[in-house]
Amino acid sequence: MSARGGKKKGAKKKAPAWKCNWCPQTKGRQNRGPDGPKTLCGKCNHRWNAGETGPRSDDWSCDDCGADDSKTSRRCKGPKGPATLCESCNVRRAKGATGPPAKNWRCDWCPTTTGSRCMGPKGPGTLCVKCNDRFLRGKTGPLSEAFECRWCASTATRRRFDGPTGEEELCDSCGPSYAKASDKIKARLDHVEKELDRLTSVPVYDVDAGTETRGPAPKRACEAPASGLKALKAATDATAGALVQVKREKEALEDRLLCTICMEADAPRSVLFGPCNHFLACASCAARLAECPNCRATITTRTTIANSS
Repeated sequence: MSARGGKKKGAKKKAPAWKCNWCPQTKGRQNRGPDGPKTLCGKCNHRWNAGETGPRSDDWSCDDCGADDSKTSRRCKGPKGPATLCESCNVRRAKGATGPPAKNWRCDWCPTTTGSRCMGPKGPGTLCVKCNDRFLRGKTGPLSEAFECRWCASTATRRRFDGPTGEEELCDSCGPSYAKASDKIKARLDHVEKELDRLTSVPVYDVDAGTETRGPAPKRACEAPASGLKALKAATDATAGALVQVKREKEALEDRLLCTICMEADAPRSVLFGPCNHFLACASCAARLAECPNCRATITTRTTIANSS
């Protein structure tokens, strides 16, 4: 051993501090570079393998949009060589863009002028993120400016959902409930909505085109407009009442037209008795009767009347 306070004999000398030749990095794995082994850090070695030939300059900017290092996470390869495009422009080029982005850009479907530019029906970089999401879900055009949820009459929503009668007619509160409903419930809702439209609309005739459509019925001056689920419930109740009434009228009409003797569905009344003029029986039953079943008068004449119902 050496003297007290001295160094030990045979101690290894401390290696000099290492530094990347292309950046100020001093820690991490030491990789091969153009100057030999252990000359570049991991990031600079990756850039060297991608085709770059030297350290990056501090005053770099993207060839397409002019963005500097503070606006992109990495420099990408472009048509002029490695590290010539920012990450956004590299994505644009990968999607088919051939030049720099337009300065006065605007989404084709909405007034958005900032943010990512995505694929649309007219090509890459034509829609914003929200409109691109609608485009990927099969929509073919912009949203209408005026919106009112069909079920709750809400006008504020972050996203519009498809409903039972059309596209994008429900808000973000009602839409998920309809989307999660079973096919059986959706079929019932579709039927109720169609009956609601039928009962709350009137026929509109186009004389020039010779067509007939249905439009909203004119409101009365004293009628207060109902909205939301209350309107739907009221219309549903009205629909149910109307269907019951129609069913009762149909049954009553069938009872008035069926033969009172045999009551067969395929045997309508077709013979008028004389002289009492009662119209009660079909042809087969009238041939077997001698007296009118209603007034008990003797039947002297039988007159056949066509009954197509």
